[in-house]
Amino acid sequence: MQRYYFDVHEPSGSTRDGHGVECDSRAEVQRQAIRTLCELIHHAAPQAPESVCTTVRDSTGNFVLEVVLMVSVDWVSGTAERSAEG
Repeated sequence: MQRYYFDVHEPSGSTRDGHGVECDSRAEVQRQAIRTLCELIHHAAPQAPESVCTTVRDSTGNFVLEVVLMVSVDWVSGTAERSAEG
């Protein structure tokens, strides 16, 4: 099992992962990268950035993956008011 580091990049700045996560396959690395971005968006909502990116480094420091998540939220006119009245 190899350790991978998931650095996060967003408009307000970048955060370098100093701990890493052990993963045993490329699929697991990809799932972890996507999970990292989804959790970031979830915790930042509703002020989440429109896009965030993670670059993944292996234990030797080589970049092995980049994942970009783009978010678009468009309220349909009147929907929020009807839901609140619900």
